[in-house]
Amino acid sequence: MAHQSQPGTTQIALDISYDAKLRFETLHQMMGFRTKAQTLEAIIYVVSTQDKIDPVLLGQMDKKLDTTIQLLQSLL
Repeated sequence: MAHQSQPGTTQIALDISYDAKLRFETLHQMMGFRTKAQTLEAIIYVVSTQDKIDPVLLGQMDKKLDTTIQLLQSLL
């Protein structure tokens, strides 16, 4: 049965090494996104903004995001 794409999305196929697949699976689990597509989009975003956003600002954003996540988890 053919894959049914969601509106506004496209499917891609990649040939990657087994080690790269394992690294991606690990990142997917660690990052906690619901889908692998969300994980891939997050990785692409981070890589594409590395040279455009001040590393100090990114660090501050990471700390605030971590604090927010911890607060949300404590409410659950």
